[in-house]
Amino acid sequence: MNWPVFAIIAYLMLGLERGLRDALAIGSVQPSFLLALGAYIALSAPPMHAVWACLVLGLTLDLTGGWPSTAGFAQPLIGPYALGGVLMAQVILTLRGKLVRHHLATLSVLTFFGVFAAQLVVVILLTIQKLTGAPLAFEPGRELLIRLGSAGYTALLAVPLGVLLIAAAPLLGFASSSPRAWQRRS
Repeated sequence: MNWPVFAIIAYLMLGLERGLRDALAIGSVQPSFLLALGAYIALSAPPMHAVWACLVLGLTLDLTGGWPSTAGFAQPLIGPYALGGVLMAQVILTLRGKLVRHHLATLSVLTFFGVFAAQLVVVILLTIQKLTGAPLAFEPGRELLIRLGSAGYTALLAVPLGVLLIAAAPLLGFASSSPRAWQRRS
């Protein structure tokens, strides 16, 4: 995996995440460009690289976002998305061996399951944080439904992003996804 190219693409996705996420929102449901990138990386990269990349992407979400506080300001909390990203990578790594890797439908389905696993970790960790007395403005049941919708929305977003990311696969150091001439069926 080419880490400098990954860093550039992650930076571009962070810009899309911060710039377009609110504009693309449907009610409270918002897609995640960084988690969609993480799902693609987990589908294509070697296992250890996939876990580290998803950890970095989750940590990026933790550091650039904030959790609403009852005091009225957003506070950063390191951990929920970082751990969620690792679980997302593990879920996708477990399932990818049984599916056709370089297909947009596979990317979309695995993005849904991976992002939902990551969002589930976030809800569980924030619920524990709230139960310990942290001043978070957080309702677990409502958040779980919103994040389920977010996983579905991100899975839909993964299709157009996947077209671009599959084209960038050689730059990232992944094998080309198109079959060679001798592998094509007539």
